[in-house]
Amino acid sequence: MALVFIDTEFTALADDARLISLALVGEGGAPVFYVEVNDHWDETQCSEFVREVVLPQLNMAEDGMGLAEAALALRCFIEALGEHVEIASDAPGWDGAMLEQLFSASGVPWPGRLQRKLRNVGHLRDHLPDSLFPHHALDDAKQLARAWAAL
Repeated sequence: MALVFIDTEFTALADDARLISLALVGEGGAPVFYVEVNDHWDETQCSEFVREVVLPQLNMAEDGMGLAEAALALRCFIEALGEHVEIASDAPGWDGAMLEQLFSASGVPWPGRLQRKLRNVGHLRDHLPDSLFPHHALDDAKQLARAWAAL
């Protein structure tokens, strides 16, 4: 079974949060999947924190795609791993909800090799300074993978 680490960024810590970006990083630091969703949210839905910290780090010209395209790309990424995939998260409630949102809102079926329940690895943050988690999905997922390898 492949273990991958997830991080997501979304519009606000609220029930109606919308996915902004999502990253998966393999246990050894590769393979890597990263996408910024460009058609599922707008800035008016974002909290002040997200507008000030998360949005300035985005590069929609390079990493942006629509929700359905992002879901298809992620499904292909998961299937290409060639084995069952378990996702580890330091915030499984939020990351799991954003992952579910990606597939359900796009109409793309959940990848058959992907477990729905995320492994909680919130304890990894206790071993790293908060400054290593800049609220960029890809950077944060890479940090989780590094922390896992170090422990």
